[in-house]
Amino acid sequence: MKTKINFEKTVYKSNQAYDSLDEEFTELNIIKYNENDIFRIYENLFYEIPKEKTETHGISHRMIVEEGTKYVGVITDPKELELKDLKEQYQNTQEEIDSIEEEHPYFRNNMILASKENLEEKYIMQSGKKRRIKNTSTFNALKSKFGGRGQGDEEFCVLVSQEAINNIPSSFDIVEENDLHIGTLRVNRYIYTKPVDPVEENPNTFYG
Repeated sequence: MKTKINFEKTVYKSNQAYDSLDEEFTELNIIKYNENDIFRIYENLFYEIPKEKTETHGISHRMIVEEGTKYVGVITDPKELELKDLKEQYQNTQEEIDSIEEEHPYFRNNMILASKENLEEKYIMQSGKKRRIKNTSTFNALKSKFGGRGQGDEEFCVLVSQEAINNIPSSFDIVEENDLHIGTLRVNRYIYTKPVDPVEENPNTFYG
């Protein structure tokens, strides 16, 4: 037995259609977000976002940081910048201090000293420190510079006991004439390293 189905169609006139039909497509309405909205969403989801990317989460905190770094570059902590600035100030101040010429309480700068016990050991005073003159030509150049040409070494030098010389702070040896031009800053920053005595280093060592 056949069943008869009736279809009904409602036809609207153009002026009735505007009044009866919904013109808004709510399903396709695009919502616009500003940066504040996005930041609020990020705050709400902060603890739901994993630190690292997973199979179920394509976005991670590491990815967000890396993408942001690509765009704005590495962000330096203001405290690090402040610390760097303080270090530079300290280094500059220390350099100014170390560049000040010092004076020895007994032996003035540019004085030529020689050991009473060994006239071959000669020194020039610079910034309150002794600098050993290790070759004859440099010593003779200094002799001429300070008006000692024609004088004997004993007459030209100030003779001092080896013990007194040992108690004067040391700086760079003068091996050639160019070493005379080493400035006050380097002379003051010289760090003397005592040669290692093999007996002191290992008192159990015996020599036959």
